[in-house]
Formats: sequence, structure tokens, C-alpha cells
Amino acid sequence: MQTNNFKLIFLLLYVVYSGHVFASQVSINSAKEPKIITLFDLEPKKIVSTNAMPKEIPTKDIVQKEIPKQTSMTKQEIKPSFTKTEPKQSVSDTKNETIGFVFASNNTGKYGLEASNVAMTYFLNKNAKFNIEFFDIELENKQNITTIFDTLKQKGIKKVIALVTNSSLWALNSYPEISKFELYLPLVNKSMMPNAKSNFVFGGIDYKKQLNFLALKASSNVVEIYDDSAISIRLHNELVALNTPNLTHVQITGKIPDYKILIASSEQIKNSSVILNTSIVKSAIVLSHLRENNIVPREILSSQLNYSPVIFNITGDEDRTNLFVVNSIGTLPRDLEELISFFGNDALFSWVNYSVVLGLEYFATGKTKLFGNTSIKGNQVDYGIKKIGFNGSRFVDL
Repeated sequence: MQTNNFKLIFLLLYVVYSGHVFASQVSINSAKEPKIITLFDLEPKKIVSTNAMPKEIPTKDIVQKEIPKQTSMTKQEIKPSFTKTEPKQSVSDTKNETIGFVFASNNTGKYGLEASNVAMTYFLNKNAKFNIEFFDIELENKQNITTIFDTLKQKGIKKVIALVTNSSLWALNSYPEISKFELYLPLVNKSMMPNAKSNFVFGGIDYKKQLNFLALKASSNVVEIYDDSAISIRLHNELVALNTPNLTHVQITGKIPDYKILIASSEQIKNSSVILNTSIVKSAIVLSHLRENNIVPREILSSQLNYSPVIFNITGDEDRTNLFVVNSIGTLPRDLEELISFFGNDALFSWVNYSVVLGLEYFATGKTKLFGNTSIKGNQVDYGIKKIGFNGSRFVDL
């Protein structure tokens, strides 16, 4: 008991000290440049986050806008303490090399903010002499991407984590000197840019591979349930491209979704293998409607889209009886997982954050086998796939 009290006192002193050290080592550039947050020679003592509202990732083109001229900083809220059970592993000497982290907060919203926090936590964990600079260009467009890569070139930053969406790949690829950089794209799968230059490494999850896995696991005729959102349409197109035999579709449409289509399609859905290509909230509503109307599929399968602990809060146990999802997120070292969680972020269920950590590990170590369980093959992170079931309020590997 006494030992635990000493640990708690030490941790509180550590957090207070971290705030003083961090304040002395964070600098923000002048208002005429993109937002830049620079952390010099990080030790495991500081963490920070930008103070912006999260938004969903849009897929439509964004109207061009000038790069923002000011920024504000707030400390990350400190969460309850964690226990460290494994020794830290230092990365190789990189001679104080700087890694650039580029994101557009208006496009990537909460993903960009969380991912930047996770990136800083990675460096805190690694005991390495690194510089890392964060560049928030706010909006993805050719002008902002050109300007930021001009800035990176002037600063001599060659390794760049670019948290950009599919719609900006053309702007990135058209930068005249893009071949001089080493790029890691956490959000993009190589299938979106099959003829990419050799200096592009992709970390985006492979939904097509997951859907193929689900279709092959299906035990009867397949019925897809999807809606008219961008991500749902994308998954629908990926599934159709697989040419799955005996595949039929039920689409839920409208600003106020009409779930009565499920009742109208009840005979089609009963005793089938349903592939659910809807977001987690709509999936919960679909599951509830199926149960209330006694429409019982043989099984309900879903991609990474519904692999989230949120599902336990918005569905009942009976809704998840024959529900299965897939997961491509691998494991991280225990101390790194705990530190990320300690600062209020997540790399266990957020594949975006997990992908960012993989990119940082790749740049930091120069290795293509990452954390012993995930590899980069052909310039793409090669994610595994596990089928996940439900047991009460927890996920179960099958």
C-alpha cells in the first residue's frame, strides 16, 4: 500500500514537472507561415494537443482557402495512472533527424488531432533524440499542400507523415519535387494510387480485403445492407467489385433514413448471411429493427467500421447474438499502449492512430517488420484479418 502511495506521489510530481518542461520546448512560428508546432529532442515528459472541434472526414473536394495565420494550444487532459510492465526499447540513433507531421484539421477533424497526440506519445515512449514538427494546413488543397512542402524543403525535412485523404492524392503527387521526400500516408490504401512513386508508403486499411474475407466466410446467400453515406457507398462498390455469387442488396436512403425497407425485404434477409456496411450508429438501429420485427439472419458480418467498444453502449446483448466483425489492428508493446491510453487516446480500436504509430516506427527504425506482427510489403502496410465475436460486453477472437 505504501509503495502504491509513493508511486502516485511520484506520478503527480512527474506531471507537474512535465508541464514546465513542455512549456519551455514548444514553439509556434510566425503568423505568416502554416501552423507549426516543434518539439525538440523529446524526452518522456510532455504532451500537447491543438484545441479544435472534431469533424468527420469528408470525401468531396474542398474549396481552396488561405493557410491559417494563428493557432492556440492547450494541455492534454491527464487521465488516471497506468502501470508499466515492460522495459522501454530505444530506437536506433538517428542523429536528431526531424520527422514532419502534416494534417488538415478541417478535413481530418478529430482524427488529425488524436493522431498528432498519439505521435507525440510515441516519441515520449521511445527515449530517442528526435525532432518532430506538426504542420496543420487546415484545408487540403493544392495551394496549401504546395506551400507546406515548400516549407518542408526549406527546413530540410525529408521524412513526412502526411495525414491526407484520398481526394488530395493528385495534389500531393503533382508537387514538382515530391520524389525527394519519404512519405507515409496513414489514411490511404495503395489501391487508391496503384501507380504511386516508390517513395510513397501507404498505411490505409484494406476494406476490400476485409469484405472478401467476410464474403468467403459467409455460410449462405449474401445480403448487403448499406446506406447513402460516402463510406457506405465506397464499401458497397468494393463488395460489388468482388463478384460475390448470390449477392443481393438492401439500401437505406434519405436524410431521415427509412428503415421500413428492412421489413419489406424480410424474406430476403431471413436465414441469409448479412454483410452490414453501415456506420456504427446506423448499424445499431438496423440490428434493433431486425430484432423487433423478428427478422433473423443466419449471421451478420461487418468490417472494421463496426469494431469499436461504442457498440456495447448502443446495442443490447440480444442484438449482438449472431453478429461478427473483423479487425486488422495488431498489438503494440504494452508500455506504449498504456502510455497512449494514459493521455486519453486510443490505438487499440482506432486504426488511424494505429497506422500513424506504424509509420513512426517505420521511419524511426528503418525496418519494414513493425512490432513483430505487422509488415510493410510492396510499399503498403500488410494488415492481417481476425474474425471477432461477442461475449457479453467484450470482444472475443475467433
